[in-house]
Amino acid sequence: LGIVARLPGAESLTLQTANPPCFISSMSRLSSSVSSSDNDNNSSSTDAAKDIFSSPGWPTVQKELDTVPIFTVANEQGQPLQYTVDVNDQSFPVPFLYTSVDDALQELTKAKNDTKLSGLDIIPVPLGKAFQLWATNQAVIIPSQQAIQQAGAPPGAHP
Repeated sequence: LGIVARLPGAESLTLQTANPPCFISSMSRLSSSVSSSDNDNNSSSTDAAKDIFSSPGWPTVQKELDTVPIFTVANEQGQPLQYTVDVNDQSFPVPFLYTSVDDALQELTKAKNDTKLSGLDIIPVPLGKAFQLWATNQAVIIPSQQAIQQAGAPPGAHP
């Protein structure tokens, strides 16, 4: 698994760590594509997700989840950075969403140093929307280091 950073209009940069590449146009574009995904890489899971998100109970659950923020690195216009993950000769562009504000701040520092882009900051993303993006393979939710260790990973394991 390699992380390849791509900036709009630039050549690929292979990075040693998960550093941010380009921007997605907006979280609203991502949210609109949750209901009408054109990408059927995993149709059974996206079909199951569509069933969940179209169920009568989902709005109530989403409203409750949306009270909890998670975080992503974005530009001044609120466009989250997008990471291109290459797996088995396929590329998958996704934003990384951090459950820990400290982890998001660490990624922000890396992004500023590695990309030299100006105007970067972290922004909150409602957990319900993040769950929709994750369930439809449009984002990666990265748990905190503490959560990973509490789940049984050895000390020093990284998300």
